[in-house]
Formats: sequence, structure tokens, C-alpha cells
Amino acid sequence: GRTWRQFNLRISCRIVFDPKLPNRVYALAGDAGTFRSDDRGHTWSLVYPDPATVVPPWFVDDEAEIYMQSGSGWLDSITALAIDPDDSDTLYAVARAELKFSKDAGKHWKTLATDAPASELFVDPTSPPNRRVFYTSNAGNITGVWDGAQYGGKHRVDGAPDCHGVAFGTPSAGGKPVMYTANDYIVKDGELKGGGIMASQDGGLTWRSLNEGFLKILAKDTYPEFASIGTSPNHAEVVYLSFEKVRLPNDPKGYYGVAK
Repeated sequence: GRTWRQFNLRISCRIVFDPKLPNRVYALAGDAGTFRSDDRGHTWSLVYPDPATVVPPWFVDDEAEIYMQSGSGWLDSITALAIDPDDSDTLYAVARAELKFSKDAGKHWKTLATDAPASELFVDPTSPPNRRVFYTSNAGNITGVWDGAQYGGKHRVDGAPDCHGVAFGTPSAGGKPVMYTANDYIVKDGELKGGGIMASQDGGLTWRSLNEGFLKILAKDTYPEFASIGTSPNHAEVVYLSFEKVRLPNDPKGYYGVAK
């Protein structure tokens, strides 16, 4: 982050980094398609849909928003993407609530499950390469699990009405990977009832609260609003939170910031 430059992919997009190839990065541009760069963003190529099937796109509305089309019709945009930690050519994705995988870097896809909406997708790097386990998260507070053979989904995060971020990683000392969410707090009659910072180590089947350590450094009855949460893929014991409306003890000011 010391220096920045501008690049454009026609529309706002989400970035997914390859865990093995440092020069490779994917950009999910919604209805404008999914792109890949193999030179850290200097040049880009269309991955999805298959470039050989693309017909001239439509530019609509007053902002000329792009809609990509293939020979089979309108694009089912990819909403979540993950790269296998051991094989950069193996991709997992969700498009129109279908869980898919590709063994050739996105040229061909097969469907694993339907009715699996997701905005985030995480691969368990400790699972066997020939029977990968991965987790879906939809808006942060609804999760699902592909156990290597079948999909089970739509598990709600207990006490998480509105989620403002989800993060995933494996502890550096080993063990099960961890999924974190940052949610609105639920406070009734001045008492904390749920929400806030939560963690799961079984893909969202069960959750535990991580609020005590953070709240004890704040002023009494202060419940911050979160903007995002993050962790390192290989050091999940370290968590970062961005927040607003935080008050410290004996300080009437409200702060915006980042906590570690």
C-alpha cells in the first residue's frame, strides 16, 4: 500500500488473489465478467464467460453499465470465487446460486450443488486435495459447507442481524481453520444480547462470541459499528477490525479506526 496506481475493468469489482502464484489475481466484475491478470494487474484477460462465446456486450442506463453476453444468453455472473491452495488451475465459484468447480483455470465448469447462494467462498487448506472441503458465506450471516461430497447450507449465524464483514484463515500453529464475522450488536435494556465479533471452526454450524476482549478496552456501554473484519490466511490468530463510533474510557470523543 505504499504506492498506488489506477486500473479499470469497466465496473467496480472484487479481487481474489492466487495463494500460490503471487503474480496472479482475479477480478469479479459482476455482469461484466470475471477477469484474470498474470502480471499483478498490468494486463487483464477475460476468463468467464468463455471469450470464444462472447457476443458484443450491452451498455445500459445513464452510466453505461455493462452486461456481458455469451452465445447462450445473458451471463450468470460469478458472485464468489476461490482458488485451490495447492493447484492454481482448480477454481471454485458460485454463479446464480450454483456451486461450481473448474480444473482448467476457468475454461470449463461443472456444477457441484444448486441453491447455494454466496458472496464469499473459502477453501479449507487442511482438507485432502482430492476431497476438498470449502465454506460459503452469503452476506456474512448465512453459511454453507461442501464436505467433499455434498452441500449443506443456509446456516444462520446466531445473534447476527446485520453482518459487515467475514474473514477466514488457518492458525499458524495448525488446527482447524476459523471463520470470523463482524456484526451489529444486539442490545436490549442496556444489556448485550448478541452480535458483535463471532467465530466458527466448523463452517458456521456453531459460533462463539469474541466480544469480551474488545469491549473491555472501550468505555462502558460502548458498542462500535463495524465496517469490515480481516485476518491472514495463514495466521488466523491475528484479526483486524475497522470500526466507527468507538469511545475510550475517560474520553468523550468518538473515534473511527482499526483495531488488531
